[in-house]
Amino acid sequence: MQKKEKFFAVFFIFLLLSIIIIGLSFYGLLSGSQPFLEKTISFLPKTVYAVFQGLPLVFEKEEIKRLKDKNLELASKLADQEKLRKENTALLSQFQTQYPSSDNLLPARIVGAPGFIPGITTASELILDKGDRDKVEAGQSVVFKNNLVGKVTRTSYYLSKVDLVTNPSVTFPVEAQNGAVGIVKGGGRDKMTLDNVLPSEDLKIGDLVLTKGDVDVSGAGFPPNLIVGEIRSIEKIPTAIFQKAEVISLVDFNKLSIVFVLTEGE
Repeated sequence: MQKKEKFFAVFFIFLLLSIIIIGLSFYGLLSGSQPFLEKTISFLPKTVYAVFQGLPLVFEKEEIKRLKDKNLELASKLADQEKLRKENTALLSQFQTQYPSSDNLLPARIVGAPGFIPGITTASELILDKGDRDKVEAGQSVVFKNNLVGKVTRTSYYLSKVDLVTNPSVTFPVEAQNGAVGIVKGGGRDKMTLDNVLPSEDLKIGDLVLTKGDVDVSGAGFPPNLIVGEIRSIEKIPTAIFQKAEVISLVDFNKLSIVFVLTEGE
């Protein structure tokens, strides 16, 4: 604001001097100094013209700043709209899934993933924006569509912590697509290990692995028939008591933004 005031003051001083000198010259009062005045008079219009040229720059800078602020605001709105679109798509897709029943599902946004560094580590835990006030309890299952994501292991009034199925602390009974039963153990990164499968069972690469069901009387635990993942490799040693298999989830946990807490046992 001060720069503008100085600019206009200088401009009017030059303009006034130009008018005075031109007027005196017109009436012949400065005829003895004609060569000097010619230079002066020719200089003043150039100066005034230069000042006029600089005038739009002041307003141009303000306009550029205003446009930048507007672009930032629009970019923020677009980001919010894209986030909302993805969440609405996830909600619609989830509630179109027949199992588990949408009547028992609580949508929850992922607000944190401790230890997750994109490109370096994978998530093994998630923090959700639902907690005790939303009747979320430790032991409840967390799903995305009909895929098992993990289980709630800790809650506060506003938040809850979920251990993913790939977390080494998670172990639960499962059933392979062909009926073979075993135990899945989180293997860290994005992998799980299917263990305790009898050598006589015919496991196949590509077979789905489903939860067997281990819900207790309080409702905690995994209900049956949720998709745990797909068998990617099999380790069958003739002398071993059990055969093993590597299981990969069909869900990319690192790309999730919303999940669903199963608030009641099926």
